[in-house]
Amino acid sequence: MDRKKNHSGITLIELLVVMVIIAMFATIVGQRLFRNVEKARQTTAKAQISEFESVLDAFRRCRKVSDHRRRAAIVTCPPR
Repeated sequence: MDRKKNHSGITLIELLVVMVIIAMFATIVGQRLFRNVEKARQTTAKAQISEFESVLDAFRRCRKVSDHRRRAAIVTCPPR
């Protein structure tokens, strides 16, 4: 019963070590990825707020001009 055993597979310990290495790599990459996603969300929100402010200012200017026209029309219209 002197047979030589050929081990051509991998052991459970080797598999666990590889899985731990992959998990550590995924954690590092995941943290960096989510940090960049959060920065992108903040940048997008700031741009949207800025755009909203400019549109609101344009609306206010347009409304102010419209109010002046109405007042002028009321003043200059002849009485009936």
